Amino acid sequence: MFEEMHPYRDPAFKAWQQRLGELPPDAPHVRVAMPTVHDGQSMRWLQMTSESMYIHSVSDNISTITKKIVLLAEIANYPVGFCVAAVGRYAPEYLFIQRVAVDPLVRRRGAAVALLRAAVREKPDKHLAGATLDDDAATRALNQKLATSLGATIEVVPRRRFTPTDLSLGPGETHRPWVIDLSSTTVSEGRRMLEE
Repeated sequence: MFEEMHPYRDPAFKAWQQRLGELPPDAPHVRVAMPTVHDGQSMRWLQMTSESMYIHSVSDNISTITKKIVLLAEIANYPVGFCVAAVGRYAPEYLFIQRVAVDPLVRRRGAAVALLRAAVREKPDKHLAGATLDDDAATRALNQKLATSLGATIEVVPRRRFTPTDLSLGPGETHRPWVIDLSSTTVSEGRRMLEE
């Protein structure tokens, strides 16, 4: 219960934050999260350092890991970011990127792009979809970078195209949906490059 009431006072969280500032300049490595306390805690710490993310309990994060695709980015075996994705319930031809978080201390080291590229590798037969706030230029640039690296284009689509459930949006959230169509020949070449 202490964890729920005072998450920022956890000594392990403070030690993790200190370690982030001391990481080597290595490129991030991405792996599939496991439904363990360790990975659930890693997600929680990253939620705590994100400016716009709800902080979930460790058990809620473990539940998410069991139900969705959760990828962890690590540098020197230390968690620095995560991505939550899910095949659409109402649009099963899409893999929905629902959350991406990278700790501010390690941004601009390629973790977010590595997470998104790993999501594509997890479900190579799916198109990508998600939703981004209009004024979130950094996330829009990240999505464009991913699309370009795959030889694809990103297209903003009407809000009614997807359900809030697939987009993982709460009531009143005004994110704008987007899609990356991954069916062209150029995209197939981009996907092949991801596997090399």
